[in-house]
Amino acid sequence: MNFSKLTKKILAYVCVAAMVFASFTEYQANVKAAIPEGMTEIDNTKDAYKPDGTEWQFYFGGAGGTAGTGAFKGGTSLTDPLDLYVEKTSGNDWGIQVISPEITGLTAGTKYQYTVKFTASKEGTLYSKENISNSDKLDHAFKAGENTIKGTFTAGGATAVVLLDMKGVESDTLFNITEVSVTDNFVEEATTPQTVDKDGYYLTKKGGWTTTLPWQFYTANGNTKYKGTAEGNTVTADFNFIAAGGGDWQTQARIPGESKLIGPLEAGPEGTAYKVKVEYTASKEFSANLQLAGADNNVTFEEGTHSLTIDYLSKVDYPTIFMNLGSVPENTILKFTLTFEKVAVEETTTPSVEEPTTPGVEEPTTPGVEEPTTPSVEESTTPSVEESTTPSVEETTTPKAEVPTTTAKNNATTVPTTTVGNQAKATVKVPGQVKLAKKITKKKAAKKIKITFKKVADSKGYEVRISTSKKFKKIIVKKTYNKVKFTIKNKKLANKKKLYVQVRAYALDGKTRVYGKWSKAVKVRVK
Repeated sequence: MNFSKLTKKILAYVCVAAMVFASFTEYQANVKAAIPEGMTEIDNTKDAYKPDGTEWQFYFGGAGGTAGTGAFKGGTSLTDPLDLYVEKTSGNDWGIQVISPEITGLTAGTKYQYTVKFTASKEGTLYSKENISNSDKLDHAFKAGENTIKGTFTAGGATAVVLLDMKGVESDTLFNITEVSVTDNFVEEATTPQTVDKDGYYLTKKGGWTTTLPWQFYTANGNTKYKGTAEGNTVTADFNFIAAGGGDWQTQARIPGESKLIGPLEAGPEGTAYKVKVEYTASKEFSANLQLAGADNNVTFEEGTHSLTIDYLSKVDYPTIFMNLGSVPENTILKFTLTFEKVAVEETTTPSVEEPTTPGVEEPTTPGVEEPTTPSVEESTTPSVEESTTPSVEETTTPKAEVPTTTAKNNATTVPTTTVGNQAKATVKVPGQVKLAKKITKKKAAKKIKITFKKVADSKGYEVRISTSKKFKKIIVKKTYNKVKFTIKNKKLANKKKLYVQVRAYALDGKTRVYGKWSKAVKVRVK
């Protein structure tokens, strides 16, 4: 194709103009807005807290590699006003956190109202809650000018802080926070009770918590029909997500501990061990955060009917159940039953297994256990009995009062027959060791791992655990299955350079799980 000299000149001018415009546009995009005079730029690599808790603290780290930027002035104490400049937000929920100095002099178990007063240069939305683990996360639309936001919480100790999330704040917004205070002398705002439809379902409302019990719901963007029950140690739920959850923490469900509908559980400063069993049916797969008294548990509800188990240390009589359901797709139905079951005996501490040949067998001092009189018990001191400390006793709930009548034939393949009073339990065979495939692969960004192995005789199910440590010091996923081919999906699996997998089989002695040995650890090949 031939061009005239004039045409060539025109094309050349157009190209040069385009290059100049593109360079100017890129320059504009990279030009950093000027930080207001006298303010200190916020280091987005700092931790959110200082040990003494006396000053305002900030976290502008963001998530997914996106960090916010900003600056501050003042805020050295609760009485020192804070000037905060949000230059750019991270675009992620809790990507920018602003944490107040510690509020002291609180009484544990007392309900308080916190108040934050500030002025803003632009309108927007921010979220607030008390402490990292508090269940009340409130959204507040604010205007350009003076604003007051409030929230309530029950003190867990003598101190607390107020957290503000700046996700909904526009870039180039200037705040002046003049007051943060708490009081236990307040009147809660009256709310209109929810009504049920013909099928007994409540309907959520946007922008606030419902007043229903046992379940209460909050939605910012989603829409949900729900109902359920709570009594003693058991909770049921029937959730129908008409519209999608709307994003992280945009749809929430809770059963408040102060309602005293769950419990009382056995509790103490060190915590009482419980297993929380969740049997559920989900029409679609999704991830959720299931908080128990403030402790996070990231779980995946798989499509179909399944069950999962969570370890829980009870430190309060009446725990709050809290669920982050922001990732639920539209037209999803979730039904579940959640039960708190106390762990009767700690792992590997049953005297009958640890010391089967000690004088304690011949002369038991535990009330309610008959003194053995047969030679087969008194003379069972062969090495095969002394070595019967297999993994079959892991997580056993056998009462400590039970005494074994193990013979040499048991060796390390069965749980010994036990006698309490005149009643005997049947012997349960310990499952063998699972043999995992030597190669397990996963793409680095993938959130799932496929596990396959051969069925183990005498097993009723399998427990799998995944860790970033070969010695399994840090477990990031732990689940149970009743099949030998399954796919584990969890967002914690994404972008990990090293992952290790172990599986063990278990049998059932009544309701007690009797575990076999863990399989050899298999390293996941991350591609």
